[in-house]
Amino acid sequence: KNINSVNQNLVMIEESKSHLEKNGSFQLVARHKKGGAMLEKKMLDVFGNAEKIARQSGYTVYASKKI
Repeated sequence: KNINSVNQNLVMIEESKSHLEKNGSFQLVARHKKGGAMLEKKMLDVFGNAEKIARQSGYTVYASKKI
């Protein structure tokens, strides 16, 4: 796992909330078993919500909404 890539994704999640309008959504695609679960948890911490909206071929689409 590339640590810099993971850290960049964590920063992107943290900073994205301030760029969204109310009810705006943030979505990302990741492999669940290759860091996606950690990114989903970060989205939950930052936005207070996170859900898996699609899965295919080992990839998962995660979404959070600014409330």
